[in-house]
Amino acid sequence: MTRLAATFTPSIMNGATWWTWFLHSTKYAIKLMASFWGAIDKATREDANFGGRDHANGFDKLEPHTPIFWQNGTGGLLNHADFFDTIEQNVRIYCADVQSLDKGLIRLQSGEEIPAQALLCGTGWVPSLQFFTPEQCVELGLPHSRKDDPPDEEALWAQLEAAADKKVLASFPSLANPPPHYHKPVTQTPYRLYKHIAPLHDAASPDGDRSTAFVGHICVGNYFHGVECQAMWATAYLDGSLALPRLRARQEDVALFTTWCRRRYLNNGEKGNWMTFELVGYTDRLLEQLGLKSHRTGWFWDLFDPCMARDLVGVKDEYVRQYGCDGVEAAGAKMDAGE
Repeated sequence: MTRLAATFTPSIMNGATWWTWFLHSTKYAIKLMASFWGAIDKATREDANFGGRDHANGFDKLEPHTPIFWQNGTGGLLNHADFFDTIEQNVRIYCADVQSLDKGLIRLQSGEEIPAQALLCGTGWVPSLQFFTPEQCVELGLPHSRKDDPPDEEALWAQLEAAADKKVLASFPSLANPPPHYHKPVTQTPYRLYKHIAPLHDAASPDGDRSTAFVGHICVGNYFHGVECQAMWATAYLDGSLALPRLRARQEDVALFTTWCRRRYLNNGEKGNWMTFELVGYTDRLLEQLGLKSHRTGWFWDLFDPCMARDLVGVKDEYVRQYGCDGVEAAGAKMDAGE
């Protein structure tokens, strides 16, 4: 994705400029963006031809319930031209929960019964946070049951998110009225990590402890790019090189993102870490906060050249020059000396 294309989505990661204001806060540009995303949605549906195929195998059940703009389901890239044809001809689609299993039979809650010799469960994965206690999840800003929030903490976030929601809707009126969509009951809090890495109260403790950071707990299209930038930010945070704003400012930053995320990505956004179209803006912000610039290529190419992993080729060396890396240099000297 190019930085210019990234501005076509209403995102707080793109910054507040006259261009983003024009695209997402003015009446005619909002209509223009709606037409743009509508054309993309129409083209993808026509390419899959959900309604024009043989419905005997239930292929039409695969059609997304919400437009592609909202990303309320699971997105992906089409890498094989015959993918949809293969599914239509070889796969029978069912949309229901499993009620029970019997010998050679799967019973669905819809009442359907499916003869089967094997069952493969593609149920995804659970984030590796189970070793934290509920109390630690609350302290660190990790997802936890809303019932575990102390009353004062619950009131604080309700206040912060109410104020943030007004800012989001003032900047992005198109997010105010999403289409009808599937929405799971919300039982957990979102991630509440500063820049999606640092616990809010960690560095705010009396001794200034910066002993904990989380990398990779984001939903983006390219984890290599995202985690590389997160790793450098986390390193500067952990060794105390990175200056942080006051606690209240960090809390407001987190509340703004989680509130925007909920508005932007609907059910998926409830997690507070969903950034389907935000990788460029997010990583730019991380590197900007670190004062790193070698990934930028001048205003023209910055706007129109796709952001690729190769753009980061010199960033690590720039980081070492700016922040130093005595431990690595000392280890390297010992190796050179044959120790």
